[in-house]
Order: sequence, then structure tokens, then C-alpha cells
Amino acid sequence: MIIEIMNRKEALDFSYNTEDWMPTGIISITDVDKPDVVFGRFSNIHGILRLKFDDVQKDEPNAMTVEDAVNILEFVSAAQVDPVLRLIVHCEGGVSRSAGIAAAIKTILGQDDMDIFRNPKYAPNRHCYYTLLNTYYGSFPEQEHKFVENIKAYREAEGLDDE
Repeated sequence: MIIEIMNRKEALDFSYNTEDWMPTGIISITDVDKPDVVFGRFSNIHGILRLKFDDVQKDEPNAMTVEDAVNILEFVSAAQVDPVLRLIVHCEGGVSRSAGIAAAIKTILGQDDMDIFRNPKYAPNRHCYYTLLNTYYGSFPEQEHKFVENIKAYREAEGLDDE
């Protein structure tokens, strides 16, 4: 599955592209005080998950919840069965929340998420990233060692101290 990160406008424009044939799912993240995106209804869009949470960290008002993470995991699981070949994750700016969610999904699917972390275009929201991964590994604890190894390797390569 191809995972793409977009901002609100890019995702909206994509949904009206009638020449794109690839079966696509969309995770649409909007601020709690913003209206939902009204996407085009073309045969290539196989599902839209709409979520509302702000670009904030843990314990701040309107932060991503475990319920949001469960909804994402269920959506991704269903997309693998459908099958969806592309998953678009968008938020307002296409920089933080969508990048954090996309990176976590890539990790869950066994893909390398370092392309997101190393890209200066993105600043993955760490709360979103860890909430989704912790929710997933809470359901599949035998997978946690791989995630921990990946995080340690990344932090060592980047010269980052432990949190």
C-alpha cells in the first residue's frame, strides 16, 4: 500500500481527479472547529475516515485519543482487505498530524517510516505517532520489539537523547 501525506487543499483537489484509477482510501483529519472536507465521489475513492482533533500534544484539549487510533487501525485493516492500493492521510497543513499518522501506519504495515522523519517538509506530531503505535502494539504486543528497535536505531542515527 502506498501511503501519501497531503494538506487539506491537496486532498480535496485529488478527490476531483477523475483520471486517477488507483483504489484509494482517505484519512481526513480536521481541526475540531473546522468543517469536514467535501470530497468528490469517484470510483477510485473506496472509503473516507473523518477524524477531528487538533495539532496538539498529549493531555492538551482536543488531542488525538485512543478511540481515534482504534478507528484508524480498523480503517487501515479494512483497506487491506478491500484492497486499497493508496492511502492518503491529510490534515489542515499536511505537515504534523498527517505525517505522524502516516509514519505510524507505515511502521505497522512493515514499511520504513524514515522517509517521513528525514524529510524537512514534515514535522510528525509525536503524540499522534505514539498513540497510534501504542494502541496497535497494545493489541499485538508481540510486534512491540520491532517498533522499539526501529525507534532506538533512529534516535542513535540522529544523535538524539532518550526521552
